[in-house]
Amino acid sequence: TYTKGKVSGSQGLFYSQTTNNRLDYIQLYNFLDFQEFLSYLPEKKEEKLEKKKKRKEAKGKELNLNYQIADHDIIEVDGGYIFLGEAYYATYYTDSYTTWTTVNGVSTPVTNTRRVFDGYQYTHAVIAKFDKSGKLLWDHTFELYQAYKPFYVKRFINISESDKQGVKFVYSSRNKIVSKYIDYNGKILLDEESDEIETGFENDKTKWSNSNLSYWYDNYFIAYGSQKIKNKEDNSADRKRRVLFVNKIKY
Repeated sequence: TYTKGKVSGSQGLFYSQTTNNRLDYIQLYNFLDFQEFLSYLPEKKEEKLEKKKKRKEAKGKELNLNYQIADHDIIEVDGGYIFLGEAYYATYYTDSYTTWTTVNGVSTPVTNTRRVFDGYQYTHAVIAKFDKSGKLLWDHTFELYQAYKPFYVKRFINISESDKQGVKFVYSSRNKIVSKYIDYNGKILLDEESDEIETGFENDKTKWSNSNLSYWYDNYFIAYGSQKIKNKEDNSADRKRRVLFVNKIKY
């Protein structure tokens, strides 16, 4: 990824070739050059940014959006390269605390505030293919919403296999497990979501849920996380409870 100017985050991808430490060429792709990059946004917000982009272009300028990208290793395939990256941003909250100052023997409370890091919120992911000369051939964007916010940069998507036909990967989003299979021409061969993770009682209402997915061995994954559940019907279940769960998944 690349950045123009002194800003945090990145504004796009670059593709370059060097020979004997000499730069032969470099191509820059603004994230907004990807056809579906804004598709994860609500429709009105997406339309607003598209209009803003066109106004900038009419003036000969470029609209830049700043994203943090957790990129995976580049996958080399026949005829080009596959890029996969997960977008995220840092979240903060304001914390108030009190200190005391003493002047002439009189103590006075002083209220202070500080900005506290609260983890990284992931929003969406992009997969794209470039040919050997760096031309963008196709791209797809999909939601990657994690209720769980890690305090370190993490890659939530698990690439389970890359074969002669395409790339397969699985990930958790909200409280579902998603599996995708995309061939090297950009056609989506498989796009499935699991049912919501079951809770154990028929009348359970899941108020909040987060899940993670990690590769275990062979073609098995472990889905794990927590749920906040409410149940007004079953006498054998608590009205409100928090559940930790672990599921073994075959893919």
